[in-house]
Amino acid sequence: PLAEHLIPSEEYFSQICYEKIIIPIGIDAQGNEYSLDFNKDAAYMLVGGDPSSGKSSLMHTIILQAITRYSPDNLILYLADLKDGVEFDSYIKKGIRSVKAVLNDSTENDMMTSFLEYIKSLVEERNALFKRVGDATGKIVRNIEQFYEVNNTECVVPSLPRILLIIDEFQSLYDGGKETGEITNDNRIVAALPTIKYLLEQSPKAIVLFSHLGKVKTEEDKAKNNLAVVA
Repeated sequence: PLAEHLIPSEEYFSQICYEKIIIPIGIDAQGNEYSLDFNKDAAYMLVGGDPSSGKSSLMHTIILQAITRYSPDNLILYLADLKDGVEFDSYIKKGIRSVKAVLNDSTENDMMTSFLEYIKSLVEERNALFKRVGDATGKIVRNIEQFYEVNNTECVVPSLPRILLIIDEFQSLYDGGKETGEITNDNRIVAALPTIKYLLEQSPKAIVLFSHLGKVKTEEDKAKNNLAVVA
């Protein structure tokens, strides 16, 4: 059970992610704890796999580890489910303070575009704040690690939490021919990719994308929703 691998309740919010985000996700072949390590050199990850291979379970493990290990003052999450819109409902309904926004799927592209533009605006605001701290102290502040190093000492501005962005079903951006991989509707791609590219250029601490081509209930579903066409 996942509860056995979460941090003890009396130690909730006790971890600090000034240098990097550590997310335990399981046990390796030698029986040792295996963790994801999001840092300035490895700030994002893409998860892929066959239908029913455990992608959603991994995603929830990452979220639960993040919201129990780190306080909302140190790490906040933005969650987007681009298809079916059910994976993240429980986090918003429970009022988890670390989860700042949840986008459930909608066929309305404007909603998804607004969400991604908002995330981009957060990055731009932080870049401006980094420059402000650098100008005030005469030190180089170009990323969140340098911000913590300088601002934790100089206290120029209130501290900022890190941001963990998790996008489930990002492959639904490829609305089109599943057999050939042909893209017949690029609205979501056009809306999302510039933001994702921009985030990568800013050395974000973590971008996690999860996807498959559809829900699987039968062997026929498994065959037609295979990710091979875009692998």
